[in-house]
Amino acid sequence: MKSDDDQFTAELPGIKSAPVTKKRGRPAVYGSRAEKQAAYRARNNVKPLTVELPAELHAEFEAWIKFKDLKKSAVIEKLLRTQLLRKR
Repeated sequence: MKSDDDQFTAELPGIKSAPVTKKRGRPAVYGSRAEKQAAYRARNNVKPLTVELPAELHAEFEAWIKFKDLKKSAVIEKLLRTQLLRKR
């Protein structure tokens, strides 16, 4: 059996190619990307959070994140801990 992009190999009629018995490479651990993401969240005890922001604030936030070379989740976590959930 030839691959789709192979234009040089011919197949003889009536002759079947040998079946592929084993996949090459490392076996897949997760069935889909969703399962992989769910396993990551379970391992690291992380919960997703969706936030809606005004467009101009979002643009400023994105520019600041890019300038500081930080991750959004780290910035939001620090703000929550230091500004909203601090002991008073």
